[in-house]
Amino acid sequence: MHTKTQPVLVRGNLNARRYQDESVAPVIIPHIRANREMSLAQDNAPCHTARGTLQMLQDNLIIVRPWPAKSPDLNPIKHLWDVLKRRIRRHPPPNNVADLERLATEGWENITQRAIKRFIVSMRARCQTVIAAAGGHMRY
Repeated sequence: MHTKTQPVLVRGNLNARRYQDESVAPVIIPHIRANREMSLAQDNAPCHTARGTLQMLQDNLIIVRPWPAKSPDLNPIKHLWDVLKRRIRRHPPPNNVADLERLATEGWENITQRAIKRFIVSMRARCQTVIAAAGGHMRY
């Protein structure tokens, strides 16, 4: 809620090994070690739930919060991706991958910690809405 990681740009498909090598080891573990009050919330994507990924996180004493299956509305990062996409779309379409990566990096860097905190704090209301809708359609 108080800090964000550097962006990690992924070209192609992300499997468990790439996730561990390109995100977990160089970014997530050092970030959480520097901010010990943090824990990790990740959805149930196969690269997140792979035995090797979970073992790496456990070996590094990273607390991983349980996450319900098929719950994109509850994940604050999904809302941040939407903000990022809208920021990118404000610009002329990129001509190449390097331009897209530059726009994505600039967009991520310009998302304020206040905006991130707002999405995290709204989780309680989203959870209550999901419960009230009995898991059905909701406004989020």
